Amino acid sequence: MINDNSPQSANPSDMVARGIALLEGGDLVQAQAIFEAVLVAVPKYFDALHLSGIIAAQSGDYVRAHKWFLRALEVNPKSAQAHGNCGVALYELGQFPEALAHYDAAIRIAPDFAQAHCNRGNALRQLQKVNDAIASYNQAIALQPQYAAAFYNRGVALQEAEQLFAAIESYCQALSLEPHNAQTHFNLGDAYHACMQLELALSCYDKAITLVPSYADAYNNRGLVLRDLGRLDEAVISFSQAIAQDPRHADAHLNMGLTFLLNGDFQSGWELYEWRWKAKGTNLAIPNFEQKMWMGHSSLENKTILIHGEQGLGDVLQFCRYLPQLKNRGAGVLLAVHHSLRALLETLDGVDAFINKGEALPPFDFHCPLLSLPLALQTDLDSIPKSPAYLRADPNKVSEWAMRLGVKTKPRIGVVWSSTSKFKGDAQRSMTFSQFQQALPPSDLQYICLQKEIKESDAGSFSERQDVAFFGDQLHDFSDTAALVDNLDLIISTCTSVPHLSGAMGKPTWVLLGHVPDWRWMLHRDDSPWYPSVKLYRQDASWQWDAVVDRVRQDLLVRFGM
Repeated sequence: MINDNSPQSANPSDMVARGIALLEGGDLVQAQAIFEAVLVAVPKYFDALHLSGIIAAQSGDYVRAHKWFLRALEVNPKSAQAHGNCGVALYELGQFPEALAHYDAAIRIAPDFAQAHCNRGNALRQLQKVNDAIASYNQAIALQPQYAAAFYNRGVALQEAEQLFAAIESYCQALSLEPHNAQTHFNLGDAYHACMQLELALSCYDKAITLVPSYADAYNNRGLVLRDLGRLDEAVISFSQAIAQDPRHADAHLNMGLTFLLNGDFQSGWELYEWRWKAKGTNLAIPNFEQKMWMGHSSLENKTILIHGEQGLGDVLQFCRYLPQLKNRGAGVLLAVHHSLRALLETLDGVDAFINKGEALPPFDFHCPLLSLPLALQTDLDSIPKSPAYLRADPNKVSEWAMRLGVKTKPRIGVVWSSTSKFKGDAQRSMTFSQFQQALPPSDLQYICLQKEIKESDAGSFSERQDVAFFGDQLHDFSDTAALVDNLDLIISTCTSVPHLSGAMGKPTWVLLGHVPDWRWMLHRDDSPWYPSVKLYRQDASWQWDAVVDRVRQDLLVRFGM
């Protein structure tokens, strides 16, 4: 009996037609069997080669798909579709330059191939060529105005380029074509959140969840918006819903912990804060030492413990206060930190040796990340180490700065309004100089900028304030900044590393905060349990700085009798 799949019983074109029907019906196995039977008789049958690649791609085997597409292109190198599909396989394998080359080949052969233009944009975006990607998406849309995926992908690229309002428009155009696409609703929510259009963001996440009730990321991001709205109990519920859908959702665990810390619930917060090692947004690597991580359960008597700094410089300045407690437990204490902090931290009590990060480590028995110490030492609000001044400036550098500043004739105020941080929420904690300078009465006070850099966007307005001195090029590390701070009467800063420095030195410090700030400043108080010398100025629910800078200005006038 002759096998029905044999080319002897039908010509190859009929066999391929049968295979296509099976492929369209979802029977990939039988379709592939037919194409392979065709290829036994006609090894260079283009359609059978190309369609075999499509089946492999639909099965998720992109290595095999790539091989099939290359064989098809050997037979017909002028097939735009085969080049396009080969590009897709390479893209899925993470080979973005090679994928781009195939998309370009497809477009040379068929300039009106809208899908190739869109996929080309995806490859360019992965290669960090965002503006070129946007141009490719625009071309795809020009060729196919109803192309929802191109509008969506363009929105992603525009969002990466921080063109948020254009991204919102592109997502909305995608949703006008595909209103039930949960991913597009989710990304639109992210864009609205970045613009601080919080109620609109919340609505988008709700729509995404309605469409896909198991959408853990949407529950998580919904919780972030609720937290920014000050609705902390609802935020915790939303994070819990994310975890219910995905028990290993590290960001949801971490965000719940940060919400507890923000609300002063340290007992719940510190434990969940350990999820920071697995969260996507933190870019932290889990410490990998042979020695055991110390979490408070083992004696430190006659043991050596390595404490390693992590995250931002301000975090190190805030949490290095714990090291004397380890010394009091009988430990030899090693501290590994960024070199820019070392000279300053050498004034800290309780440390036996300092190591620049990346240097060879001496022997030790235990290790602990610096920000895990509050959990290890079971810190609550009442047990925060509250030394009024646990960091000190180098007296010689203090004298050098005193000479540099000259004879003091007015109160000296250190000022900081923004950072150069790449932190995602920096726009909500920083100001423009144009906004900030409204807090500074223009006479009878001497202002000292404590920033190392002035953003290009601030350069014009900053240059107009001749009464604000700038020493950025002379601040080589934090020991220089500390010595300058020691010569000042008051520090006024947004949420940067500087108030952690001045607070750790016991210097009077006023911190200007967003409506829902970083967790360490907590809520509904104008003081800080971490720094006795700090006073907090908070935005109201409008998230505007005007009222904040006005209060600071009035308090300056009162404090210095102006």
